Amino acid sequence: MGFFDSEIVQQEAKQLFEDYQSLIQLGGSYGKFDRDGKVLYIERMEE
Repeated sequence: MGFFDSEIVQQEAKQLFEDYQSLIQLGGSYGKFDRDGKVLYIERMEE
């Protein structure tokens, strides 16, 4: 069984991709964020 055949790995990869898509979509409004919002967004991206 390969690494990517694992159901757990597939679930984690799916969740990471969904989180990434959500952050990218939210990033489209980055210019409208206040300072605290920008800091929070950057912290989420680093996670």
